[in-house]
Amino acid sequence: MQSTQLPFCILADPSPGRLYLIRGKLQKLLGDFVHPNLILQKLVEQFLKRVEGSTKRELYYWHAYYSKKLPTGTTALLKLEEFVAKFMSIYRKSSNNRQYV
Repeated sequence: MQSTQLPFCILADPSPGRLYLIRGKLQKLLGDFVHPNLILQKLVEQFLKRVEGSTKRELYYWHAYYSKKLPTGTTALLKLEEFVAKFMSIYRKSSNNRQYV
């Protein structure tokens, strides 16, 4: 899976099992010296294209929250994973699909 497919992977299956796979991808990106703020920004850009209005407001809020708290280096992995988990929770709640409940 390429890093550009990461947001699509998250949106396709926002489950706890998928979060484990996402963590590995985030770890690889950080290991390849991709700046954590760039990862966060690109995730948010792709999420905003694919979610509805009320979810966008929450996404903007959490993006601002995590972008201020995001450390550099591999220690950013936990904060990025926390952001993805938060987004998955918001996305599942906004979805009327009972598959993820």
